Amino acid sequence: MTTKGYFAGIRRSSTEPISKPARRISVASGANAIPEVSSPRRNSHNVHFRERDTNTQQDDTVVIAVMGVTGSGKSSLISLLADQPVGIGHNLQSHTTHTDMFSFSHPETKRTVILLDTPGFDDTERSDTEILKEISCFLAMIHEKRWRLVGIVYLHRITDPRLGGSAMKNLHMFEKLCGSGSFPGVVLVTNMWGDLEPTDAGRALGERREAELKGQFWKTILAQGGNVMQHDGSRESAAAIVSSLVRRNEEVVLHIVHELVEERKTLDETEAGQYVQAELLKIKKKYDREIADLQESMEEAMEARDEETARAIKREREAAKAKVAQKARESKGLRISMQQLVQEKMAEYDARATEPDNQEAVRGRIAELFEEFKSEMREEMREELEAEMRDVKERLARIETGPTEKVEQRVEQREEEQPKEDNKSGGLMGWFSRPLSGFSRA
Repeated sequence: MTTKGYFAGIRRSSTEPISKPARRISVASGANAIPEVSSPRRNSHNVHFRERDTNTQQDDTVVIAVMGVTGSGKSSLISLLADQPVGIGHNLQSHTTHTDMFSFSHPETKRTVILLDTPGFDDTERSDTEILKEISCFLAMIHEKRWRLVGIVYLHRITDPRLGGSAMKNLHMFEKLCGSGSFPGVVLVTNMWGDLEPTDAGRALGERREAELKGQFWKTILAQGGNVMQHDGSRESAAAIVSSLVRRNEEVVLHIVHELVEERKTLDETEAGQYVQAELLKIKKKYDREIADLQESMEEAMEARDEETARAIKREREAAKAKVAQKARESKGLRISMQQLVQEKMAEYDARATEPDNQEAVRGRIAELFEEFKSEMREEMREELEAEMRDVKERLARIETGPTEKVEQRVEQREEEQPKEDNKSGGLMGWFSRPLSGFSRA
């Protein structure tokens, strides 16, 4: 059984067109794990992904990831094309709390197109760490399953007068995830034109905002080959956006996938992970200052014998400390390898699938994706376990025959060399029977 790293066949740059052999996953661990000469990095759980038989046909399914801030219209765009019902939020509360997949048959190419609906990095229910872990895991698993990612749609509300803090954070995270080499597969979409005033002035306002986005915030992506399109809310508009990427038909290997798979980085070592770490550090410093101020205020209240105020300040201080501890846990959660991440998400989705309220959410393409990985991992784990047991038995047999004989020979030789009166303390048993010195009991 030959192991070639946890995702084989990506010895290329992230933008190079590829025609790669199909791959499969295997699990190797313990003494039977085969050393990986391509990289000195070793991972604790040793989940490896290896090549499938080269005669396996490539899956003709293509994937388009849809990203953007909460409320930018990701689910609405997907619902116009998908063959399955899509839940849609109608406010700035996050509706897409977990990554989901919806498919349809492209009328021109007859290919199955999967639209990956992702939560934004301003999610109202989950941390940036959890969002990054989930999106990264799905992108890597999709790559392994041979559903070719052919592009990314990034949505932006044209109704927003400016890019606020959360929108800027989302855009920066998007750039870190993609990497400049993947920008030719990016379509930046201005959305919600119908919510502007239905006048020439309203249209002109939207055009000015789009021009500002192109000339300032999206300048880097566009300079590297990205494109801009407008979505008017119609099915025809959504189809045109998606079709532009399907017809382009060039696989995009995102920078985050290249880092986790090819370079074998842990998530906190990736550019996206380091960006999240920097944001967590900023928040921690803010809470540390708040805790210091509250501590000073509490001491002043105690000196003034204002016990009620002191108790209230103490509660605020403890709440701030809890937030610091939470950010520390989020930072620690990024120290995870790709194989550990896959295992974690498999367990999470298994748990979600058993809950009645979530059974519909974990279905279709997601179920297909995880079931294939789980079935192949179970089979490979069985094979690897059998091989490992054989190896253990062989090593035990060598210990019983080789090393033991040598020990006995040395013991016999020592007993022959020593005077008979010292035989009481000779050999291994004699060593164990010698009195201990240098110890005393209290």
